[in-house]
Amino acid sequence: MTLKDLREEHNLTQKELCRLTGLPYNTYRHYEYGDTFPGKKEMISLAKLYGMSPGELFDELIGWKTP
Repeated sequence: MTLKDLREEHNLTQKELCRLTGLPYNTYRHYEYGDTFPGKKEMISLAKLYGMSPGELFDELIGWKTP
């Protein structure tokens, strides 16, 4: 799953997500395009938005499935 997939599952635009998380729009776009990966603070903000732990979000993004 990608950040774009998660965002679209929650019916959010990039700008809405940025407003809710406080992430700069251009920074978030780079995450979705795969140019950069969110740091710890950004992962925490995104995980809170999606109702998961940062570890769960990380696992989801890199394709790890926990038993």
